Amino acid sequence: MSDKDLHGEELLAQMRAMYEQQEAKVAALKSGDKPARKVTPAKKNREDKKQEKVDVDGLLSKDKQYTHRLGDPSGFGLRVSPGGTKTFIYETRVNGRNRRIKCGVYGPLTITEGREKAREYAKMVGQGIDPAEVKSAKKRAGLTLQTAVDEYLQRSNLKESTRKDVRSAVERFKDWLNKPVMDITPVMCEQRHRALTASKYSSGARANLTMRYLRAILNHASVKHSALDGTPLLAVNPVARLGAIKQWNRVQRRRTFVKPHMIAGWFKVVTEGLADLSMGTEMRDCLLFSMLTGARPNEAVSLQWRHVDFKSKTFTFPDTKNHTDHELPMTEFVSQMLLQRHRLCGHYEYVFSNMEGRKLKEVTRWAKGRVEEAVGERVMLTDLRRTFVTTAERLDVGPYTLKRMLNHTIEGNDVTAGYIVPTTDRLRTPMQLIEDQILRDAGLKSGDVIDLRARA
Repeated sequence: MSDKDLHGEELLAQMRAMYEQQEAKVAALKSGDKPARKVTPAKKNREDKKQEKVDVDGLLSKDKQYTHRLGDPSGFGLRVSPGGTKTFIYETRVNGRNRRIKCGVYGPLTITEGREKAREYAKMVGQGIDPAEVKSAKKRAGLTLQTAVDEYLQRSNLKESTRKDVRSAVERFKDWLNKPVMDITPVMCEQRHRALTASKYSSGARANLTMRYLRAILNHASVKHSALDGTPLLAVNPVARLGAIKQWNRVQRRRTFVKPHMIAGWFKVVTEGLADLSMGTEMRDCLLFSMLTGARPNEAVSLQWRHVDFKSKTFTFPDTKNHTDHELPMTEFVSQMLLQRHRLCGHYEYVFSNMEGRKLKEVTRWAKGRVEEAVGERVMLTDLRRTFVTTAERLDVGPYTLKRMLNHTIEGNDVTAGYIVPTTDRLRTPMQLIEDQILRDAGLKSGDVIDLRARA
């Protein structure tokens, strides 16, 4: 056989082999079998990620939160809350302490991004660094005064009047609100206190109050944002410098009150001189009520009808300044005044509301100006409470009875006070004596009642 013939035979053999392979493929397709494909590592990785996403998306919330492990790195997983939120976490042990560190929320972060964060934390652990400490320190260093103020105001035990005072104080250092708390220095506090004291728009007492509220806000933030080992955010409160250098202003406690010879003039302007003002009737009645009961101004304006009991002739201030309910008896004048007010606005929520249900918020400066002009002296709302107390002292009302009337806390080391329990009825007689004396000072007979409806 020649070389030419041999070459022809080899060519035919190759062609037969090709035909056989094609026939095998056709047969396999007909039978449903697919030929094996070569899968590259990159393609397998993509397919694994796709399946992982399907698994994560399919995780359902349960009654209790649980962890779905994702691995790579070890300790990486997804925390599923009862509400359905899925949070990436990295769990490890550093310096003998277990740590669970949040890596972000699934949705805003992809699985890949969450895993990268976990790998960063794993790398830090390998270097002996506690990621939780680093994360906490970064968060604490960025805490602004605005955030500290907001957190302080969110405290559940703060009264609305206190929140109002805090917001007012914050206005005096509002240029600091965007500063990190840790950047507020003792010298800054010293200089701001000195500037507030010298300002014509402030006073020594107001400067002190402003810095006391700042001190309270910083104390709260220092504890709330302590390091993981309990170390407070601030080693020393910067406001403490005011005490160290003795810069707190000496403020004399106010001792003013409506003196007996001024009470007639006060009564006349209050009962006759406010009617033309907006909410004038409500301001009149609130001022009379405060004078004759010794109530704090903010408690008086907030008195609600549901806390007035005409059957037992009592009224109650709930959750007062010292966090207790304060019940007092109605005296004759106060009882008649409240009855008249009840006919006027008893179907509304607040005692000192007008006929349209609008609540009295405060005694306006116009009303205060008229009273001061008639009396000839500056009269503050707290002076009415001091007038009540001074009248009680003139009548020799006992100190324990007076404390109960005013809802003042009796010092804990007073053993005798622990045995004295003055009931509300026990207060009725002395409170009536005080009312009668104030009315006599006003030029009215004991037991007389002003017909307030004629001037409403």
